[in-house]
Amino acid sequence: GNRSSISILGNYVDGEIEFPGSLTKTEIENNPLQAYSLAVSQDYKRITKKGRVAIRYKKNFGEQEENSLSEFELTGYGGIKELQKTNNEFYTYSTRYSLGALTRFTNHSQVFNRKNIFTIGMDFAHQSGPVTDFDNVAGVRGISVQNEFNESLSNLGFYCLEKFSLLEDKFDALISTRFDRNIFSKNIFIPFGSLDTTRVFEKFAPKAGLNYKLNPTLAIYTSYGLSYDFPALSELENTPLSSNISYSLNPDLNAQRSYSFELGMKGNILNRESEFMRAISFDVTFFNYKITEEIVPFVISQRTYFRNAGKTNRTGIEIGIKTEPFEEIELTTNYTYTHFRYGTYRFIDSTASGNIPRNYSNNVVPSIPEHILNLILNYEYEISDNVNGLLQWDCDYISKMFVNDDNNEISDAYFYGNCMAGINFAVGNIGATGYFGVNNIFDKRYVGFININDFENRYYETGEPRNLYGGLTLSYKF
Repeated sequence: GNRSSISILGNYVDGEIEFPGSLTKTEIENNPLQAYSLAVSQDYKRITKKGRVAIRYKKNFGEQEENSLSEFELTGYGGIKELQKTNNEFYTYSTRYSLGALTRFTNHSQVFNRKNIFTIGMDFAHQSGPVTDFDNVAGVRGISVQNEFNESLSNLGFYCLEKFSLLEDKFDALISTRFDRNIFSKNIFIPFGSLDTTRVFEKFAPKAGLNYKLNPTLAIYTSYGLSYDFPALSELENTPLSSNISYSLNPDLNAQRSYSFELGMKGNILNRESEFMRAISFDVTFFNYKITEEIVPFVISQRTYFRNAGKTNRTGIEIGIKTEPFEEIELTTNYTYTHFRYGTYRFIDSTASGNIPRNYSNNVVPSIPEHILNLILNYEYEISDNVNGLLQWDCDYISKMFVNDDNNEISDAYFYGNCMAGINFAVGNIGATGYFGVNNIFDKRYVGFININDFENRYYETGEPRNLYGGLTLSYKF
């Protein structure tokens, strides 16, 4: 029928990524395009084959004239992922089987003669599969099995969302809550003597917000909420510094809890008859997140583990402005200022020299730039009735960042630019889009990834040099 639909979706990926490894400060200054010698000799890489298929059903019912519209959606999916990866010790084979479902019901109605939107939904996801670690012999799988286990993760979540109009088309209130239950398990087959582990996380995450229109083109908004970030399965790998190293999952790593406050203003100014600044839209947001037990990475012997910091305070401002200074030209400016600092952060660090007390309280959170500036300039032009073109300039400035919790080493600030040209052709039911672009057009050297808290001070991975890309998309509508 014309009020329901069934969609079948799928994707497949087959790819290989080779990793150059992280460099020290001296190495990246002397030759930023070199690879870490161990990454070369042990052939750090990931070979991935994965696919997923989903079926989605949508149904609309009710009468718009009676202000009683409802929407129902149900999605089910399944997938498989096969992964080979190497590090300095192991050549790992893993398989992940996944199943999941999502369902959502939304009702648009009138309550006390006010617009009301109520949404309720559920998410379920489960993945599991075997993992086998062989010796890594110069990038080739060895014959000895060092570890063999089965990992699984299940998530069940329920949520509801209520949006109510306090003043018609002027003042809206938003209330939401979500409950999640995550179950992580790791069953050990090899080596014998290791303990199977199950970790369960259960949390409610409520949030409330207000949106008030000062006039038809300007609004202010605010929200406050509690949220939780559960560790990922890979983050729960037990560490050499754990309170019980025989467990398969880290018994000390807890969920990260955030109290978030936001206050902002957004607006749209349209003047289509003007030849200059035909349209301006903006969004300015102040945010403050108070986080307890932030999940923080650290690296030992080229392997990344995770621990909890005590408290973190994240304060900042985000500004986004989109303008049309002239016809067919669009300029977008995005700026973010961050002031992210640890509050209370003390722990005992077990090193080769013994147990050393660390105090990172009031230090800056690493790998977070204080200033981020992005500019995007688009020029869209009509070549003919059936052909349109696009030219785009995109550039970013990223300020310096600390690379560890000690705050004793810094990654330099950098600027790079990208450009792209595209053309779109459409006649009847046939369409074609082609594009060509250059990333890092000035061939700048910069740190594209920071390996936070590396025990060997290998913090830096170089960003991509100048590179080209292009593509062609053909379509037929029937």
